[in-house]
Amino acid sequence: MRAALPRARTDWAAGGDTDRRQRELLRRYVDAHRAGDHDALTALLREDLRVSFPPLPLWVDGRAAYQEESRRFADPGDYRIVAVGANRQPAVAVLLRRPDHSPFRLHAVEVLRIEADRVAEIVARQMSGST
Repeated sequence: MRAALPRARTDWAAGGDTDRRQRELLRRYVDAHRAGDHDALTALLREDLRVSFPPLPLWVDGRAAYQEESRRFADPGDYRIVAVGANRQPAVAVLLRRPDHSPFRLHAVEVLRIEADRVAEIVARQMSGST
């Protein structure tokens, strides 16, 4: 990496058009979640999507499997999805308010890997104490 990157981290250039495209996809991803628009969300995910849940040895392969597992195992309550970044990658913070109307709390962070203008991978890290 030393040979490929500028000496000072502050000199590391953003990806230009790539970053703009990723930000736009992230915005559409968040909007689809907020609207509960299953079709719009499906259109943003690659068919061969891979989702992992570190540190658990758990993963899901394929868009359809991910969507089914998400419906089956989602914690009850109201969700808010907020666009964030993690390690210079697009990500979302998933906030959850339990059915008892407690305050919204950070439930998970999902880091997205984007390829060919679609989400190719999601690394979802549930926050401890959020269950």
